[in-house]
Amino acid sequence: MKYGVDISTFNRNVDYNKLKENTQFAILRVGYGVQYLQDKQKDEMFEEHYTNLKGKVQVGAYYYQYANEDGEGKKEAENCLKYLDGKQLDLPIFYDVEDGSLNGLDKDKLTNLVIEFCETIKNAGYKAGVYANKYFFENKLATNKLKDYTIWCASYGSNDGKEHEEAKYTGKHEIWQYTSRGNIDGLNGYADLNLMYDNLEESTTTNTEETKPVFSGDENIRKIQTWLQSMYGYDLKIDGYYGPETKKYLVMALQHELNLQFNAGLNEDGIFGDLTYNSCINVKQGATGNITHIIQAELYCKGFDTNGIDGIYGKGTTAAIRKYQTETGLSADGICGKNTFKELFK
Repeated sequence: MKYGVDISTFNRNVDYNKLKENTQFAILRVGYGVQYLQDKQKDEMFEEHYTNLKGKVQVGAYYYQYANEDGEGKKEAENCLKYLDGKQLDLPIFYDVEDGSLNGLDKDKLTNLVIEFCETIKNAGYKAGVYANKYFFENKLATNKLKDYTIWCASYGSNDGKEHEEAKYTGKHEIWQYTSRGNIDGLNGYADLNLMYDNLEESTTTNTEETKPVFSGDENIRKIQTWLQSMYGYDLKIDGYYGPETKKYLVMALQHELNLQFNAGLNEDGIFGDLTYNSCINVKQGATGNITHIIQAELYCKGFDTNGIDGIYGKGTTAAIRKYQTETGLSADGICGKNTFKELFK
């Protein structure tokens, strides 16, 4: 068994050195909500938590559900993937099913929204899971339809910071959140404490094809993936979802073009490191070709409209770069230079 925490914007001034000495995994809130709002619905502390904990402890993620209409579970998953921006995770992405507004949904509708989210996450190359409390799992969710996902259940008993075996959910679950009033070195105030069972890895790799819904994904992302496959011969899934695999191949394509056009001598490994950064050039309005196409593709995957993914650096691409630069704290000059490349592809 492993012990871990889940943290969000409500956990600030974290002493990460102490925390990593006292926990084995951390599940980080990515964001919340149906609308994709770059600066408002992404968890304000996600990037800091991820940067300081990835590689030190096992890291997973969760997204808080507000979806209550058909199709919105898929949309929230797509927002989550945009916020994650291709980051690697050790543990699943969990759908946080607990908001009071969900109580009014019937079991089938709520379960279908959860499946929409989880299948979209899986199709992007991540493992998927569901977080809820014991009441929701026993009364609001059709758990027989959620067997392919990792189950993380909150069940506290007296909620005094200790494990109370009699309070545990008796159904299938791989992580038990046993208190919201725990104390752990590195976090200020009360903390959510969790216990992860040894069977997590086995349980998250199971998939029953007969119960798997099919989603078509985003058509423009499918076109991007098809272009990468036909232009460079990459063996990637054409599914319309932007995840770690698609991002890796976009970086590989950029490295290939820098080698081909500028003799950069890069290892085409899909990792945007210092050598790739130093090899990047300034690309601006009037440019045409594959590097511009790659820039447009990555901008689109991050939610910025270039008014076409056609390899032509026109007014639409310039405007999208300026907007991206503004939202990421870069100088908004509309030129894709080294620092903009790094922010886009790191």
